[in-house]
Amino acid sequence: MKAVYSLAFFMIFFLSVIAETDVIAFVQQYESRGFVNDYANLLNQQQKTDLEQKISAINDSTSIQFAICTIKSLKGYNIKEFAKALGNFWGVGHQQLNNGVLMVTTVAEREIYIGLGEGTEKFIEQDYLTTLIREVIKPAFKKGNFNEGFNLGVEKIYMKLSGSGIDMRAVKAKQKTTKLIYGFGGLLFFGVVVFLFATKKKS
Repeated sequence: MKAVYSLAFFMIFFLSVIAETDVIAFVQQYESRGFVNDYANLLNQQQKTDLEQKISAINDSTSIQFAICTIKSLKGYNIKEFAKALGNFWGVGHQQLNNGVLMVTTVAEREIYIGLGEGTEKFIEQDYLTTLIREVIKPAFKKGNFNEGFNLGVEKIYMKLSGSGIDMRAVKAKQKTTKLIYGFGGLLFFGVVVFLFATKKKS
C-alpha cells in the first residue's frame, strides 16, 4: 500500500512540475516593455503613457512596483499560475522587499487577477482584492473603460500600501544605519591601531 501511495505522490509531483514548466514557457512570449504591457490592445497610446507615468512615479518615490498585463487568451492555463510565472519572469517588485503588484486581465476568459509579492501580501487581505475587483475594476471593464479600471486599481492598492514600510525608505534607513555602524567600527579600529603604535613607540 505504501508503494502505491509513493507512486501516486511521485506522479502528482511529476505532473505538477510539467505543468509549471509549460506555463513558464507560455509566459515567455510576453516580454516586459515597461510597467504597462497591453498585449490585448485595451488601451490607447495616451492612456498607456499616462498609466506608465503614474506607476513610474510610484516606483521612483517608494519602489513599490506595479505592473499591468493584458492578454487575449490564457490558452487553457490558470490565471493565478500565469500571473505567478509572469511576475517571476518580469521580476516585479524590489528584490530586497519583494513588494510588487501585478494586475492581469484576459479578454477571452474575462478574468482579472491581482498578484502580490511576499512583501506586499502581508499588508493586503485577499478579501480586499476580491472586493476591489468585483466592485471597482470589473464594473469599469464592463463599461469598456479599461483605463479607469486600471487607474482605480493602482490608486486603491497604493493607498492601502502607503506607510506600510515596504518601500525604499525602509531599505535606505537600514542601509544608512549599516553604513554608520561600519564607519564607527572603522574609526574605532583605526584609533586602536594608532594607540598601540604610539604605546609601542614610547616603550
